[in-house]
Amino acid sequence: MARQNLACDSEPNLRREQLLQAAALLFQKNGYQGATVRQIADATGLTSGSIFYYFKSKEDLLEEIISQAMKSGLQIVHEHLSTATGPLSRFQALALAHLTAIMGPLGSAHDVSFRDWKLLSPDARDRLRTVNQQYREVWMQVLNELKSNQYLLSDPERCRLYMLAALNWGPARKNLTESSQLASAANLFCSIALNLDEEEFHKLCAAEKSGDKPKDVD
Repeated sequence: MARQNLACDSEPNLRREQLLQAAALLFQKNGYQGATVRQIADATGLTSGSIFYYFKSKEDLLEEIISQAMKSGLQIVHEHLSTATGPLSRFQALALAHLTAIMGPLGSAHDVSFRDWKLLSPDARDRLRTVNQQYREVWMQVLNELKSNQYLLSDPERCRLYMLAALNWGPARKNLTESSQLASAANLFCSIALNLDEEEFHKLCAAEKSGDKPKDVD
């Protein structure tokens, strides 16, 4: 009996996840406004009216998709940064974490987040702003570390905006399925962002990990 109750309790959560995955894929493909509740229902084997048992509205679906993507991305970033020490290693870990998140299982949700954030109501954006601010603070901390060690010469906030745009929409996102490909793309991004060639970036990272005093970068 306990197992039957557990199965009954988990079924709504499973349905919610199926709806979120289907909606994210359809919003990514057709756009939020182009995807219909009927299409989402058909993709999950439900009737259109059944969706509203799990979500109050189509916009609630959009908000939950974006929330899920943001929270998952923040968790991945914290995991990568937890073992990174030194400004260069932390920058590389941050770039790798961002690429890992947007190229991972929730990649379609991240695409929806980038494109359709503006379609959320002001109240929905306010509810998500805390997570958004936490992610901004992580980036600013890492970029300010680079700035204080003279690896970054430009304004950290402006760099953050352009760097995120490059990571989110750049061609490096294509066909990154292996961890080695993600690491290579992250290293290339970091070297370009700091106006270094890849070999020099690797040397500086190695010196940092060995405990050598960081060098000024012209």
